[in-house]
Amino acid sequence: MKATVDSISGLGALMDRLSGQMLLAGRAESTLVCYGRVVRDLCVKIGKLPDQMDQDEIEDYLLGLKGRLSESTWHLHICGIRYLFREVYGGELSLNLPTAKRSRSLPVVLTHKELGQLFGGCKSLKHKCIFRLAYGSGMRSNELRLLRIADVDSGSMQLRIEQGKGRKDRYTVLPSSVLADLRTYYLAARPKVYLFNGQQKGQPLAKRSLQHALDKALRRSGIAKNATMHTLRHSFAVHAIEDGMDILSLQHLLGHADLQTTLL
Repeated sequence: MKATVDSISGLGALMDRLSGQMLLAGRAESTLVCYGRVVRDLCVKIGKLPDQMDQDEIEDYLLGLKGRLSESTWHLHICGIRYLFREVYGGELSLNLPTAKRSRSLPVVLTHKELGQLFGGCKSLKHKCIFRLAYGSGMRSNELRLLRIADVDSGSMQLRIEQGKGRKDRYTVLPSSVLADLRTYYLAARPKVYLFNGQQKGQPLAKRSLQHALDKALRRSGIAKNATMHTLRHSFAVHAIEDGMDILSLQHLLGHADLQTTLL
């Protein structure tokens, strides 16, 4: 008989310990959800708590997933289980698993001409402001989505990013080139709380709405590149370096904890 979440004694308490540890460590909510799912699925499949499992059982489980998941998702399972043993159980888990061959493709960068085409292909002033701000400030998609009116400081030409990735606050630039469009948008939309309204005023945009809007703008502008919201952020970084910005300043604006992340 297949185990269920309720049939495994102590699983609820373990999940509480895992989420508590991750919250204390300042892990992002998305990571908390992913690691929780990884641990829960492992327990349900094998039918007991991880500290009661043999190493062979865990390895066989992960090897069984390897052919059915993408390399990145498979690595997520490994990281989640290792995190559990290291941070909750207080010991390292040594796994004898094949090394995954992770392909590295060059990231997409939009040229200045393509950016002009993209912005010109926006039928909505709101979306045009979002894409120009994503490129001009280097903000992450989720940071843009949750940007509040109070975070915009046109006096100092800065944007305050509260609780960005890694739960850290920082400031980035408010590009002067987008300010006029932002003011026009604000007077027309009269947003509340968040700068860019979701379906209702006072609510943020849905997570997938930005990429959906970007896909439509790319098609209208005739850009064949497979660009994402992250492409705008990466294009900002590449162009900033080309214009002479030093790497430490760029690291701060992008909100990277590790300089190596900025250098990649």
